[in-house]
Amino acid sequence: MSGSASRSGPQQTSLPPRGQKIALLVGNATYPGCRLANPINDVRLIERTMRLLDFDVEVVIDATKAQLETAIVRFGERIEQAELPEASFFYYAGHGVQYQGSNYLLPIDAEVPATRYLKSGAVKVDAVVDELARKNTAANIVVLDACRDNPIPEAYSSTRDVTQGLAGIHNVPRRTLVAFSTSAGAVAFDGDGTNSPYAATLAGKLTLPGRWILDIFGEVNAEVESLTNGRQSPAMFMQGAPPRIVLRPISANAQTEAKETPVASSQRESSARQYVSFDVGDGSAAVSGRRAFLTGNGVYESFKDSEFGPEMIVVPAGTFKMGEDEDGASAECEGPAHLVTIAHPFAIGRCCVTVGEYRSFVEATGHATAQPIYSLSGQFLAIGDLIVTRKNRRNWRRPGFAQNDDHPVVGVSWADATAYVTWLSASTRRPYRLPSEAEWEYAARAGSAHRYAWGQVITRARANFDDNPELRRRHPTAWRYQARRGTCPAGHFDANAWGFYNMHGNVGEWVEDDWHDTYAGAPADGSPWVNSDVEGAPVKVVRGGNWTSSASDVRSAARSSRPVSFAASWIGFRVARDLNVEA
Repeated sequence: MSGSASRSGPQQTSLPPRGQKIALLVGNATYPGCRLANPINDVRLIERTMRLLDFDVEVVIDATKAQLETAIVRFGERIEQAELPEASFFYYAGHGVQYQGSNYLLPIDAEVPATRYLKSGAVKVDAVVDELARKNTAANIVVLDACRDNPIPEAYSSTRDVTQGLAGIHNVPRRTLVAFSTSAGAVAFDGDGTNSPYAATLAGKLTLPGRWILDIFGEVNAEVESLTNGRQSPAMFMQGAPPRIVLRPISANAQTEAKETPVASSQRESSARQYVSFDVGDGSAAVSGRRAFLTGNGVYESFKDSEFGPEMIVVPAGTFKMGEDEDGASAECEGPAHLVTIAHPFAIGRCCVTVGEYRSFVEATGHATAQPIYSLSGQFLAIGDLIVTRKNRRNWRRPGFAQNDDHPVVGVSWADATAYVTWLSASTRRPYRLPSEAEWEYAARAGSAHRYAWGQVITRARANFDDNPELRRRHPTAWRYQARRGTCPAGHFDANAWGFYNMHGNVGEWVEDDWHDTYAGAPADGSPWVNSDVEGAPVKVVRGGNWTSSASDVRSAARSSRPVSFAASWIGFRVARDLNVEA
């Protein structure tokens, strides 16, 4: 079956058609006398990721030597049988050792009382690499999460800590990248959770749109090193130019696109170079009006369910580190930093809800928005939190500064925001809601582990915030308003790597979660943290900072709180939406 999808958007670039992608995933855990903690969980996580990327996946659990060798041969045959073998991906989690410069994967029935038995009892890594080198794939990826321990001649260990690890690979074939979960000869950790730090990070990064595979593994290496406080430093090996692989989404009406067309040349860089495109799909045929587009920041998939509602961007599933407890700018409420796994793709507004979009809601429902609101205008000196006054004539239409329909709506309470999403859901028959705090930070970071989506430093060329550090140094308890005297239009400044605008500064954004002083006990699945037993009006989380905030307060990890009835000229909201579900 063949066909094509219409893709439009900023800096539109023709994307290459998809070929066939083949994966073999092996998880060995049940060794004699011990069961390793996470290899099977890791393989299942990577399996979900590979299927999301449209790979033809075979999973082998607790493989004997014969089963592992057979699976590798079958892996090669599956590649040969593919009409257009675009990419191959081999992942192994379990025991692995090196001996005399060669690396070996240990099957669960390995009888290796001494190193001289390795050749007969284990499977050489070269068997996998050589098998792939003989195939006509555009790119081969080999991931060895096997730098665990050396059980020879010792009995098998109950953990995957290592004393020796794997040996570096120096003769990597062309178009092949070999990745280790830690550096050659070093230790990899299982982690305290369901998955190892490496597997969790890899799964999250592979689903980031618009990234070259070399960049992805570079980001994985950096984040794992950060998560393990430098105790685990992943490595990768290749020769010549790296495989050219870019992630891209599948639009809903392109799920049956042709896979027969040869790989095309990338126009993303000035010099043409070949790449293959992994497809990140969400299986959401219910979404209408989708468009996928490639920009300098990456590949995004966006859609609108109505003419009056916000434009939404599909966010891939993945794992990220939420919060911050080691940055000197961080507050106690931002810790403890912890891993959060978003199991399913979802969508968040490209921008905050605008004045025009909110007006459609008010005119349709007659909703009476909270007023008067807290407002700032002109120039003033402020002490502590006693800087604002309620302005009787201020509301979302007249917040105290000039605005038009393209500005983000402000002067709305959390209750107003939830009323809007209730109306939008009913009007579109789609499940709109406020994002959870974890979803918001996931989208704001867009794959980055830095203070801001683009790095460690922010300037007013990138965001609308207050940047008068000199006055703050001279008067720690007082500061003079130096921001842009109000909000900027939605979509002002550059988008982050996933296509979201103004997630640092401009307006603070309501999320679904109730306020908690720390993340101790926070959900690890990205769901909102709501207290069911709170008496009285709850206090809700506000994220993103705003046009009056300091640089520290617009970091990706920064958070604040306000009562549900609070409305101010610096707080708005953006909406989220579940995919493949009707309201």
